[in-house]
Amino acid sequence: MKLSSYVFISLFMILIVGCNTKMVMPKEKINVQISGDSQYHSELQRVYINGESNLEAGTILTLLIEGEEFEREVKVQPRGYFKAMFYRDNSKEGQLIIRLDPRRQTEELMKKYGKHGENLQGTLVEYEVDGETYTTVEAYALLSKVAEEIWDQKGGVQEVLYNACQGKDCK
Repeated sequence: MKLSSYVFISLFMILIVGCNTKMVMPKEKINVQISGDSQYHSELQRVYINGESNLEAGTILTLLIEGEEFEREVKVQPRGYFKAMFYRDNSKEGQLIIRLDPRRQTEELMKKYGKHGENLQGTLVEYEVDGETYTTVEAYALLSKVAEEIWDQKGGVQEVLYNACQGKDCK
């Protein structure tokens, strides 16, 4: 009788403790992909950015130009598309940085991407603000006199051949 009481109490305790334990599932990492093209209109001195990503609508991307006092935010639209236009004299080449900063997201998106970007994968860059480390994903584009360039997260720039040919037969 003592043994059965002991087994019963043990099973009862395991059941109570087991029911009060929450299972914490690790968040799945999001492999962020950002790509697009930049176009420059030399007469109007305008840069047009057309991008696509696998990000949620409403995600805020920050556009920066390395070495310049330039910062602009753009919101990702449904299906991951985003667009921007800004004025710039592209006679001086520059590096455009497209950054997914976890600190600039809504509460809902911050939960998805991680408060410090811990749920992000891709071209990762870490930075520190007020002693806290954050992880962000960046894509890069070269800004130049070339009328159109295609770019991706690795900064790979390819001239579009039809611009160099200017309507001529380029074989």
